[in-house]
Amino acid sequence: MFLNTHSWFSLRYGVLRPEELLAEAQAAGVTCLALTDVHCTAGGPDFARLAPKYGVRPVLGVDFRDGAIQRYVGLARDHDGYERLCGFLSGLLHEGHAGKPARIPDRAPALEGVVWVYPWARRAERTTDGAPRSPWQQPGGLRPDECVGVRPGELGALRLALQRDPGGTPRGRRVALPSGSFRPDRAPHATRVIATRQANAAAAYKDMIAGSAAADILYTPYFTGVPGNYLTPSIRAAGLDPEALPARDKTAMNFGSGSVKAWRDVWGAGQGVGHIHEAPPAAEIVARLKAEYDAARAALFAGETVPTQLKQAAE
Repeated sequence: MFLNTHSWFSLRYGVLRPEELLAEAQAAGVTCLALTDVHCTAGGPDFARLAPKYGVRPVLGVDFRDGAIQRYVGLARDHDGYERLCGFLSGLLHEGHAGKPARIPDRAPALEGVVWVYPWARRAERTTDGAPRSPWQQPGGLRPDECVGVRPGELGALRLALQRDPGGTPRGRRVALPSGSFRPDRAPHATRVIATRQANAAAAYKDMIAGSAAADILYTPYFTGVPGNYLTPSIRAAGLDPEALPARDKTAMNFGSGSVKAWRDVWGAGQGVGHIHEAPPAAEIVARLKAEYDAARAALFAGETVPTQLKQAAE
């Protein structure tokens, strides 16, 4: 079960429609999913209505944040709990300004039918005099309706923290708190992979990819009857004028004949070709993609719109 997912109703923290979240859950075999948009419940009705279609049991909640810093996630146990949770959010929004809530309390209120999850990252918070601020480090500890959420990337640090202080995090009150905010690009990155040392492609093809920009892409059905993206330098090299190709539709579909053949004489590429400038080993590309993903994910949790290191790389 995912306890902290965002739809496109979470400004800067989500990009998927509620039904897309449900489709992703179904594909991953997730049977229970919580929609916890940031200070917003607009996606809840559609999420709850569509969930049975995807074989998912819906849970509705809210992600409460102080700026980019997550304070806690509230999850409704039932209809009445959701009403109380919405009432708490409405009160904060009415007290706030310009659509932003008033300052989020350090400790969530006790609301019947609502469970609260505090991110374990709050363990580092301190008051001005250096005392711990996290709710589970206060006298009396956590209430029965409160838990501590640990993200997958924090498991190593949690193990070390428990060795130093076994009682520092309540053992029976820990839950997994992975976040779901966007869908990874499942495209095969074919153009990027073609321009690698291991690719079984002509050296001239790799060089053309490295020397081309998005403006060198022509979208046309001329070569097969099916529209596709082709490199204009390869079209010219085949003796054709990219600006004067005859019109052709799917009734003329042909993948195997003709003096000029797609992919043999005329080479294809994607719109991202302008970001490719060399043909390194495939392992280097994989490492780079992983680093970019990790940077984007870290920026998401830090509240950055664009990761600083990706911005610097683009410049």
